[in-house]
Amino acid sequence: MCAAIKKNKKLFLDIETVAQSPVYRLLNLDIQALWDKKALAIRQTAKGGILDNESLYEQKAGIFAEFGKVIVISIRFEYSLNGNLIIENSSFASKNEYDLLFNFANFLNNEFDSLSSAKIIGHNLREFDIPYLARRMIINEIKLPKVLRIGGKRPWQIDYLYDTLCLWKFGDFKNYTSLNLLAKILNV
Repeated sequence: MCAAIKKNKKLFLDIETVAQSPVYRLLNLDIQALWDKKALAIRQTAKGGILDNESLYEQKAGIFAEFGKVIVISIRFEYSLNGNLIIENSSFASKNEYDLLFNFANFLNNEFDSLSSAKIIGHNLREFDIPYLARRMIINEIKLPKVLRIGGKRPWQIDYLYDTLCLWKFGDFKNYTSLNLLAKILNV
């Protein structure tokens, strides 16, 4: 008997990240020095509010893949199976980031063996979630799944990535609309 084939696959995803260390003073001295350089650059582009390096680390380090880590990847996976819509909601979570990323990479490899079958959807996906996941996988020495190998590709070569933030901007680059605001105004 033939195995059932999943069709029309859509993966909605969101990641949550935190700083590598809960506090700046627990970082090794080399990483502290590198954070201090990053903090200087952040302060030079910041609008108002000057924080010391330690406070800035605790507030911002989690958004930088070099100083943060992934703690959860939540997904909604939709596909058609024998004409029926199947919806699976799940999260990849672990105290061990390597395990979390390794399991997620295996999921992506198994479900999206070809880019033509991929449709990945998220808010600020192209600028944050996908690059962050790829960087953290490289740092953890995990082979990148095919769908995350986007370095150097043109936008039309990664047309399977649907970013709701980019779609809502309609080419406007002067502001940012949060997912909460977008959902509220669209009554979602």
